[in-house]
Amino acid sequence: MTVVTSAFLYLIDEEWEFRSIWGCIYKMRVKSAYTKAFLIKDGNKYIRCISPVMEGLSCQSELIADGRWSPVRDSWGHPGILIFDQEKDEVISSALYLPERQYDDVKLAVAELDNEKISLDIVCEDIFTDG
Repeated sequence: MTVVTSAFLYLIDEEWEFRSIWGCIYKMRVKSAYTKAFLIKDGNKYIRCISPVMEGLSCQSELIADGRWSPVRDSWGHPGILIFDQEKDEVISSALYLPERQYDDVKLAVAELDNEKISLDIVCEDIFTDG
């Protein structure tokens, strides 16, 4: 495995939909997220890896009464991957670098490193499913 390049990436006031492996759809919202992203080469694949720090991550779904936004305060996934800050209730960070995107073409991967928004779906997979 080889590091090709890296970049600092961030999101501000982002909303998106996440579908769990059980087909549940969650509307997600984050006040801010940042990470140092690494583009690594693994065999013939190029993988963008992130270790995000998120503030104000919340969700909305048909499982939550009244359609209100609910702060994410725990995870159903593997223990220890996501760290829920005990002092700053709204801050969640990843203890690991997670594979966020995969590419076959290094030129496309490098071009999208700075131009493509962070996808926090890999984090949501650990929160709402079994990692």
